[in-house]
Amino acid sequence: KFGKLDRIIGSEIPNTSLCWFTLFAPLPHKLAKFIHQNHSLEQLEEGISFLDSIENPAPSFSPQSSLVESEIYLGIELSKLALQKGIALLR
Repeated sequence: KFGKLDRIIGSEIPNTSLCWFTLFAPLPHKLAKFIHQNHSLEQLEEGISFLDSIENPAPSFSPQSSLVESEIYLGIELSKLALQKGIALLR
């Protein structure tokens, strides 16, 4: 499910995701312009809603799966922070 995020927010950045690009853009001074030109507030809010909907997975059955679940949760949280940053740049 997590892999659908860029499609949901309408992002088509080659070899990266919008969330990764937003957090680690090599040219931060160009980030706001890029966000304004390519994305809307509604798209980014929809991305956060999508991430909220997949955030609570089924409980784990082994210690190893709980580590995987923890990494997935951290990825979701990091992606939400990136979208929130994008929203702040749009406002």
